[in-house]
Amino acid sequence: MDLAPAWMVAVVLGREFAVTVLRSLAHSRGISIPASPLGKFKMASQVTAVLLLILANEHVPIFLTLGRIALWVAVFTAVASAVDYYRRFNHVLTGA
Repeated sequence: MDLAPAWMVAVVLGREFAVTVLRSLAHSRGISIPASPLGKFKMASQVTAVLLLILANEHVPIFLTLGRIALWVAVFTAVASAVDYYRRFNHVLTGA
């Protein structure tokens, strides 16, 4: 639909992959990594962005603007939550 830049989609998907790998490694070592409030906010902003961008495709200009803002919020929170997960659970990767 060409409503979101590919690099933004790649950042969000990259975060999902990275956190999934971290959770899988932690699970294999008997460690549980619960969803963080930041991760939950990321998901809410991501869903909001996708919904608004899809609705904007029906030619509602305000939804396009709001969708782009929500997409930026989703990208920033995706990066922030990935950093937070790896900062808090780096010991899973290092084995320390």
